[in-house]
Amino acid sequence: MNPGTTTGDLKLPPFFSESGVRTAGKLFPHPAGIRVPRIPSTTRKVREMRVMKPLIALMATCLLSMTGLAQTPREHVSGVIESIDYATLTLELATADQVVAVQATEETMIRIAPSHELVPFDDLEVGMMATVAGNYDEDLFMADRIMVRGEIQHEMFHGAVTEIDYDAMTFVLVGDDFDDVFVQATEDTRIKGHHETLEFADLANDMDVVVAGDFEEDVLVALMIKVYPTE
Repeated sequence: MNPGTTTGDLKLPPFFSESGVRTAGKLFPHPAGIRVPRIPSTTRKVREMRVMKPLIALMATCLLSMTGLAQTPREHVSGVIESIDYATLTLELATADQVVAVQATEETMIRIAPSHELVPFDDLEVGMMATVAGNYDEDLFMADRIMVRGEIQHEMFHGAVTEIDYDAMTFVLVGDDFDDVFVQATEDTRIKGHHETLEFADLANDMDVVVAGDFEEDVLVALMIKVYPTE
């Protein structure tokens, strides 16, 4: 290197600075007339940014986690609403293979298809098809959003089992707000307890049940029977 000249982006060793050579804790100035290559300021800024960007991203991630703003990806469950408790903002959703307990809050957005109009929780009805977005909190599905279809998909009745016939897989459902309904179960009927799957033989007279199905003449062919615990 010629005296009085500079080179481009030259990286200096840690003991070699523009002021001199540092060794044994002492700084020895360069001889007169010798200039040390300087690192261009633009190059230093680029290097600083390369270091700072990952640090900024890490700090932002930590801040989001601490403030609760980092969101967990939502899960979705779809099925038929088989029971509703308007006082506690809870409902039970019968899916293809299970019954999901759903908890809504005052912040839960509820829309009805096809208009996508916002509706209150009180507008939900047993028998509506619903898709719920949210996340599980142990056995409870916490709802952020609920999309329902306005029409009820199947006939649903809540009442007590009477006159059960195990061989024919039939019983008469008695309720307070409808005439007695003759119910026919089949091998395809899903029968659910609180968390377990039941057989028709597990049913008994006086059980509190919800039956969903379709009428064939005067017979309700059951697609689903939900059994509630008796007090």
